[in-house]
Amino acid sequence: MKNFSSKQIRFSGDSIKTCIVFIDLVDSTKNTIAMDNLEYIRIYYSKFINSVSKIVKSYSGKIIKSIGDCLLLHFPKTSDNKKEAVFREAIECGLKILDVRQVVNQELSKQQQPPFNYRITIDFGILDLALS
Repeated sequence: MKNFSSKQIRFSGDSIKTCIVFIDLVDSTKNTIAMDNLEYIRIYYSKFINSVSKIVKSYSGKIIKSIGDCLLLHFPKTSDNKKEAVFREAIECGLKILDVRQVVNQELSKQQQPPFNYRITIDFGILDLALS
């Protein structure tokens, strides 16, 4: 690759087909703005990340990045797009996260914290790896 400065993002030339999942915590800004203690905000987001991460690991997924109130997940087994079961596993993971939300929301209620609502997006396609 030529004519790229060291400050530009460039693609490595490596790509994979994979299933990516975004889990967005809906209304988190509205919920946390009312919290007057930074520790409550940390507890709130930690509860979100920890409750989701346990489930993701149990479905062979990996958390790639925490982006504020959003988690970016990857399901490595989906690189073999001929295995329907691995895609079902990624979808079941999302459904399990939604199911467990009720239990987590009960715990949050006991701690006088606002409930979680999620927006979950699942996508499959070519992921080009970038260098920065």
